[in-house]
Amino acid sequence: MRRQIWVLLAVSAISIFAAYAAYRFWTGPEVALVPVSQGDLVQTIVASGHVQNPNRLEISSQITSTVASVAVREGDAVRQGQLLVTLNDQEANAALLSARASVAIAREHLRQLTEVNAKVATHAHEQSQTNFKNAQDNLDRSNALH
Repeated sequence: MRRQIWVLLAVSAISIFAAYAAYRFWTGPEVALVPVSQGDLVQTIVASGHVQNPNRLEISSQITSTVASVAVREGDAVRQGQLLVTLNDQEANAALLSARASVAIAREHLRQLTEVNAKVATHAHEQSQTNFKNAQDNLDRSNALH
């Protein structure tokens, strides 16, 4: 008997929950009603980012250097090919002198190798001719003995 009461209570609870769920499904969500009034519409938009001027240009150099002088001011009209800035050229001149010195050293090294190799090749050729003549003489002697 107790068991029947518990089963009856469980079935009743499930039935009540199912009836409430069906009621909420058929009636839809609750919506708060507000009376219509006339007024200003205020809308706030929050966004992150940055603003870019479409007429602004970024100018950069292909080398790193210190600016020696600026030939124009902000807002000045410029034309194509006009000098805008002058860069300090001390580092560039030092690099140019270093490159020229490296070329001179390489040319001298090439000249030395050419001269030495020519002398070594001439000496090796003379040595080969002497070795050939000695081998030929040995062959002739051997042929004469046999």
